[in-house]
Amino acid sequence: MDLAAYNHDVRYDELDAEGFKGAILDLKVLVADIQLYIDAKNVLVKADNGVNDAITGKKNTRASIARARLIMAAFKPIIKSKQVREIITPKRNIEGNLEKDEGVKMDGGIRAQYDKIKNQNNNP
Repeated sequence: MDLAAYNHDVRYDELDAEGFKGAILDLKVLVADIQLYIDAKNVLVKADNGVNDAITGKKNTRASIARARLIMAAFKPIIKSKQVREIITPKRNIEGNLEKDEGVKMDGGIRAQYDKIKNQNNNP
């Protein structure tokens, strides 16, 4: 779980998103949020199935499992909120004008992540 959280922080840094405001408002980090949620869910699935941590080779600790649950609980509403905003927010071109193809759709990367989560048992 520690590596997943670190990777999430690195993605936020790469995209110039900061802290609470970035987590709640910044749509450009939605894919990073979804990946963190998936990573947390994978920790729980592996722990339930007795699979050891891929990094340490040891059984997941109670603390790691608790962090995974907290991350899922915290990021589920954030992801849902961003997904709704991503769908309904008009796209603008580089000059700030609305793009002509202003459909209700997500770009390919976000759609792929969304579909990946949607197809798993406990959707965010």
